[in-house]
Amino acid sequence: MEKTHFKYARQTGGLGFYAEVTISLTRDHAGTIKDNCDRIELPWRAAAIQGMNFALGNVLLRSSYRFALEEIEGHIAHSSENAFFIAGASAVFKSLGINLKEEDNALLLSYITTGTISRFNNLYEVP
Repeated sequence: MEKTHFKYARQTGGLGFYAEVTISLTRDHAGTIKDNCDRIELPWRAAAIQGMNFALGNVLLRSSYRFALEEIEGHIAHSSENAFFIAGASAVFKSLGINLKEEDNALLLSYITTGTISRFNNLYEVP
């Protein structure tokens, strides 16, 4: 099992956006996402898992993986579901060794301000 930690922090002039997500990746398992997190912030957890699902929808996997949300950290004033969505998606890309193209990274980050996101123009293959 490989663990990946991703911290998303962005200051926008007012309240900031902050989320930390730790996921684990196990190879050669059915392609699933499991919630192993024991924190009670259900909206944050759900948003991180939605982000993980979004990332997997933009990746061509040649073998089976199981992802698990292990831990989340946030701040009562500076964390949001949008920040956890980005952190969850980014943790999946990072764990698979994928560097997003500039336009896709911008699309992902625009989710903070717009709250909407569409599928990437690129389908990423796991290196």
